[in-house]
Amino acid sequence: MGSVMSLSSNKRKATSQEDVESESVKRQKVCSSSTNDVENGKLILQDEFSWKKHPLSFCATRVINVATGVFTKFRFQLDDKDNISTLSLSSPSTSVSQIWKHDVFPSFHGPDVRRTFLSHILVVFKRMGIDPFIDDEIERSKPIGPELIKAIRGSKIAIVLLSKNYASSSWCLDELAEIMKCWKELGQIVLTIFYEVDPTDIKKQTGDFGKSFRKTCRGKKKEHIKIWRKALEDVATIAGYHSQKWTDEADMIENIATGVSNILNCSIPSSDIDNLVGMGAHMKMIEQLLRLDLDEVRMIGIWGPPGIGVAQERLKDKKVLLVLDDVDCLSQLQVLAEKIQWFGSGSRIIITTENRGVLNAHGVNHIYKVKFPLSEEAFQIFCKHAFGHKHPDDGFYELAREVANLAGKLPLGLKILGSSLKGRPKAEWERILPMLKTNLNGEIESIIKISYEALYYDNYKYLFLYIACFFNGEAVHQHKVEEILRKTFSDVRQGLHVLAERSLIYIKYGKIQMHPLLQQFGRETSRKQFVQHGLRKHYFLVDARDICEELNNDTTDNRRFIGINFDLSNNEEELNTKEKALERMFDLQFVRINGQNLAQAETLHSLLHYPQNIRSVDWSHFKNTCLPSTFNPAFLVELCMSSSKLQKLWEGTKVSNFDFFKSNFQNLF
Repeated sequence: MGSVMSLSSNKRKATSQEDVESESVKRQKVCSSSTNDVENGKLILQDEFSWKKHPLSFCATRVINVATGVFTKFRFQLDDKDNISTLSLSSPSTSVSQIWKHDVFPSFHGPDVRRTFLSHILVVFKRMGIDPFIDDEIERSKPIGPELIKAIRGSKIAIVLLSKNYASSSWCLDELAEIMKCWKELGQIVLTIFYEVDPTDIKKQTGDFGKSFRKTCRGKKKEHIKIWRKALEDVATIAGYHSQKWTDEADMIENIATGVSNILNCSIPSSDIDNLVGMGAHMKMIEQLLRLDLDEVRMIGIWGPPGIGVAQERLKDKKVLLVLDDVDCLSQLQVLAEKIQWFGSGSRIIITTENRGVLNAHGVNHIYKVKFPLSEEAFQIFCKHAFGHKHPDDGFYELAREVANLAGKLPLGLKILGSSLKGRPKAEWERILPMLKTNLNGEIESIIKISYEALYYDNYKYLFLYIACFFNGEAVHQHKVEEILRKTFSDVRQGLHVLAERSLIYIKYGKIQMHPLLQQFGRETSRKQFVQHGLRKHYFLVDARDICEELNNDTTDNRRFIGINFDLSNNEEELNTKEKALERMFDLQFVRINGQNLAQAETLHSLLHYPQNIRSVDWSHFKNTCLPSTFNPAFLVELCMSSSKLQKLWEGTKVSNFDFFKSNFQNLF
C-alpha cells in the first residue's frame, strides 16, 4: 500500500533555515507516536498549523484534491489489478451522496472481542490511516442514543463483528437494526465478520446464538423483535469473513484492513467533484504530469497566484503521495523533500506555491500553471456561492454579472463575494454594489496582504505599488516601465521578474498586467503607506476623494507626493487647487489624468508648472494648446496627450530627452 501525506507550510513562521528546522522538530514530536505507522504503510498527517489561503489557493486546493483522488484511484488499479482482495463488501445499488465523518463504524459485543480480535484490528486500522468510530466515551444504556445513531450514519463502512453472544445485548441488536437501515437508505457499505459463529445460526437464530437472542427478546414488543429478526436475516446473507476458515488470525485481520483501505482510497467524494466548476481540464493536465504508470519518483509543481510535516528517511522504501502546500522558500523543500532518493519507487511529491522561483531552484521540471477559469466558468463559480447553483436567480442576472466581474475571474474572489451576498434581497445587492467597486472585501484584503508582505525586499513592495497605481493595463509595455522607473529602482527588470514569479503580475507579449483585485489592494495600500527612495518619503494620490481633499488643503506639512492618477470622468467632488497643496506636488514624477470633465481638468493644469523631475505624463483631453512655459521635460520618458487640443509642446527651446521624442513623438496625440 502507498501512503498519502498532506503537509501545509506556515509561511510567516518559517522564513529561514533555522525556522524551518525548528518547525521540523515540532512536527517530529507530533509524528513520534506514529513511527510504526510510517514504517508499516499508510501515513496521513494532520499538520498542527492552519492552512494559509491565497487568492488562487482556492483553485489550487481544488486541483490538489483532484490530483490526490487521481493518485489513489490510479494507484489502486495498478497495485491490485493482479491481487484482488477477498474482502466482501455490500451496499445497495442505489447510493445516496453522503459526507462521511468516520471511515468505519464497528458493531461488536465487548466481552467477546474487545480485548482480542477488536483491539488487534484497531491497531492495524491506525497503522493504515483508517479512522474508526470509538465508543469509549459513550455511556451504554438500554436504547442507543442519538450520538450513536449519528456516528453510525456518519461512517462510510459499517463492520458488524458477529460473535457468540452478540444477540445477548439489546444494544448490539439496536445498532445492527440502524446499520441495516443505513445500508438500505444511505448506501452505507456493510462488512460482516463471523467470529467463531455459524452464519446459519445468525440467519435462523438457532444454536447458542439463538438461545441468547430469545433471552434478549423476553418482555420486548413484537414490532421490536420483528425489526431485530429482519436485521439478523439480512446481515447473515452478506458474504463476509469466517474466522473458522482462517488458520492465522493476523493474516485475516491484515486482509480485512487492506481491503477496507483500498475501498476508501478508491472513493473520491462526489461532493468534491460536483462543486468543482471547470476542473476537467485541470484533471487531464495533472494526470499527464503525474505519469502514474512510471515507477520513478517524480516531483510536480502547481504554481498559481496568491491561493509541514517531515519526510523521514525511513520512507525511502514506501510509495507515497506527498502534498506540500503553500511552500514559499527553498529551505522548506530542502528539509521536507530534498532528494527523490528519500522516497520509494512510484512516489509522487506535489508542491504548491505562488513562487515559481522555489520550484526552479529545487529542480522541479514538471510544473503546472493554474490558469484563471474561463469567463462563463467564473460566472458559474460565483453563482454557486451566491445562489447555490450555477445560474443566478430570477431578476439577479445583471447584478450577478456586475459583481462577478469585480472579482476578475479570481476563484477566491468569486467565492468570497458570492458567499457575502448569499440570501440577501435584490435591494441590498444594489446598495452594496457601489461599495464593492471602491472598497476591497476585508477577507480578500487580508489574504492578499500575506503575499504582499512576503516580498522580502522593500523595493519589490514599492514596485508592486507603482504598477498598481500607474502601470497596469493592455497598453503598458515592460520596456517602457523599465525606462520610466530606471532612475527610481536599481534593477527594474529583476523586480518585475520577482513579482511575476510570485504571480503578483503577469507579463504577456511584453505587456504588464495585474489582476483587478491585486490592483485594488495596491491602491488602497498606497493610501496608507509611503514609498521611500533614499532619505525622502513620498506618497501616491489615486483615490478621487483623497485627491480633491489634498488639492483643497491649504495647510503646510512635510508630505511630498510623487505621483497622481486621477479619473475625472466619474468624479463628483468639488475640485479646487490651493497654493500650499501645489507645494506638496513639487516632486511629482508620474501624472495620469483622464480629463473628460473639461471644467475640472483646467483646474489641474497647474500641476505641470512646478515639478522639476517629471518622467511620465499621460493626460487625455488636455485643454490647452501647449504645455506650461515652466514645464521641465529634462527627465521626461513618456508623454501621451490623446484627444487633447495640444498643437505644440511648449514655447521656446527646452532641454529634453531627444531620443524619446524622436521615437515617440508620432504617438503623442
